[in-house]
Amino acid sequence: MKGYTQSDWDQMDTVTDKQIENIYNDITAMIVNKHAFMPETLFFDSTNFFTFIDTHNEHCDIARRGHNKLKRNDLRQFGLAMLVSKDYFIPLGCEVYRGNINDSKMFREYLPGLLERFKKVGIKSKDVTIVFDKGNNSETTFKEMDDEKLNFIASLPVAHHKEFLEMSADEFYDINIGEKIIKCYKTQKMLWGKKRTIIIYISERLKEGQLNGVDKSLLKKMEELGQFKEKINLKSKMGTKKEIENKVKRIIKGEYCEKIIDFDIKKYNGKVNFDYYINQYKYEYIAKNILGKRILVTTRSDWNEKEIIEGYWGQSYIEKSFKQLKNPHVNAVRPQYHWTDQKIKVHTFCCLIGFLLMQLMHKKVIESGINISREKLIVKLSEIRKGRMVHMDAKNKKLKVEEYFETSDELSTLIYKTINK
Repeated sequence: MKGYTQSDWDQMDTVTDKQIENIYNDITAMIVNKHAFMPETLFFDSTNFFTFIDTHNEHCDIARRGHNKLKRNDLRQFGLAMLVSKDYFIPLGCEVYRGNINDSKMFREYLPGLLERFKKVGIKSKDVTIVFDKGNNSETTFKEMDDEKLNFIASLPVAHHKEFLEMSADEFYDINIGEKIIKCYKTQKMLWGKKRTIIIYISERLKEGQLNGVDKSLLKKMEELGQFKEKINLKSKMGTKKEIENKVKRIIKGEYCEKIIDFDIKKYNGKVNFDYYINQYKYEYIAKNILGKRILVTTRSDWNEKEIIEGYWGQSYIEKSFKQLKNPHVNAVRPQYHWTDQKIKVHTFCCLIGFLLMQLMHKKVIESGINISREKLIVKLSEIRKGRMVHMDAKNKKLKVEEYFETSDELSTLIYKTINK
């Protein structure tokens, strides 16, 4: 049972999907109203959790096979979508869904319920900016956000916008974001029926990774070309010049290698002369002008480049939240040992409530002036121990129970007093 008793499961059976929805709506309203927390920027993303549900188990529809982010494609999985605030990573929305639904379809189905929740708790769509990744893009989604005047920052697939991909880096200009100097370019383009603000910027981290991939691919393809040339030299018949050319093109295709490797094929007197080399000028051009580019689209035309890029970078906040939910020691969604849709939803909901309370606690501690990370806060809270002493009263007639706290350091004591104010 791994921590669950039959009594636990019996109680879980009493919780319905509608009750989960109502509870989360009430909690969101409480956060917004009681804590005066009005989020300006929210981050949307989804992840998945593998399960150990048997392939032939028909009691579960949610757990399906799909592309698992931890490479456990051999197991059935369910998805979890979350909407997290920029400040304090507070989850203001969540949805458990089937493990074989792709991100764009999930977001499209999730959006109407999210907008309805905003209305119920008093959040105005026009005052919020939702940040999400390109995997959630769809024309239907953008139309609905336009209709509701919901602001967004989203990324676009670079390959679908070649005019930006092929822009010279000399057209970009520098902006300062924190301690980083970022090269970027701001423009506009008609997308999904409207003129949108577009930001193209160069991520040095992405460029480094892509360049590393290109270098490895070039090395491999040059080896393959060398082996192919040896075969040509050993055999008198290797096909026509066109057939050899097609073979070479197949070898060098991918990772920009077809644009970097030059080759020359000459055939005369029945012999083939085949030469190839890396064009250094083309290599440097691609490294400078193409690699590392990211494209953002936003309705926030009044924001400057720094604000838009910083807004998109905040997407890492929700990734940190998912990391916490995959921590087997704190608020752990995984591992879970259930095999029905209803219990999976209730289990995940309980974990999210725990995560939500932890984030609210961290918010309270930070706002009181105690500068501490969430991880360290958990450690300090775990050091607080409450004890009970049972003894007879002065007349030895009645048992008396006294509660006390074990000795803890100054920081733990301060945190405890702050939380209990």
